[in-house]
Amino acid sequence: MSSTLIAHVDTTYKTRDQLQGLHTPEGTRSWKPIPHYELVSQLIDDFARRGITVVREQYATGGKDDAKLFGCLDLAVPEAPDDFVGTAVGIRAANDKSMRVEAIAASRVFVCDNMAFSGSNGSILLKKKHTSGLDLSQVIPPAIDLYLDKAGVWRQDIDKMREFSLSDGMAKQLIYDSFLNPRGPVLPKHCLEDIHELYFDDEEQRAKFADRTLWSLNNAYTEAVKALEPVSQEKRGVEIGRFFGRVLARAEKKAARGTGRTVVKIQPNRIW
Repeated sequence: MSSTLIAHVDTTYKTRDQLQGLHTPEGTRSWKPIPHYELVSQLIDDFARRGITVVREQYATGGKDDAKLFGCLDLAVPEAPDDFVGTAVGIRAANDKSMRVEAIAASRVFVCDNMAFSGSNGSILLKKKHTSGLDLSQVIPPAIDLYLDKAGVWRQDIDKMREFSLSDGMAKQLIYDSFLNPRGPVLPKHCLEDIHELYFDDEEQRAKFADRTLWSLNNAYTEAVKALEPVSQEKRGVEIGRFFGRVLARAEKKAARGTGRTVVKIQPNRIW
């Protein structure tokens, strides 16, 4: 899963079909409420026209007459490898003038009715007020163009991690550095054994990620983070993305100096 949606008190999980019958207030000269079902359907339909598949969707509504909408969409990008189901879009909106129509894209997205709205390496796709001139058919296509641009960058980073070979010694060094560094551990320290087990010994994980690369190690971290509480998953997911981004940046900097090699020697506590 690439997204997490949390609904607390006074907020209720809904299916997409259940959004269809919800009340939408009358607009005014300067304010235009958008039916929740219309917003979600327009977004999903435009994704489909671009070849983007929604593999999981979650929604929640709250407030008077279910005026507030929160949602997450897990997406599969066109022409991507089969295991590239790792991007998501978070959405939120309100027909009580408390929120704009907003959408964020990231490799991991966290949306909560307490107004948490974020993602690792996230990018704001859409942020529009409910003005009288708001037209979903005009604002959603550019948002999807931006999503595809961002997804292309994520795919390039994944390709780089797949090409980044790791010896067992390098993998252990990276794991060690991720838990002992001046910025604080990427994951809680009790996860260290889980990371080691997932990368080196877990048969199911090894079957899915047989090559010993930075991508395999990254997936050991993203698997381990699933055992944490949802709010902690969001925070730690961001840290995981930053950690592996720094590893890649250091490798590229090394290659740019003329080594011409993807595999680089990582010095302890020097990837920060």
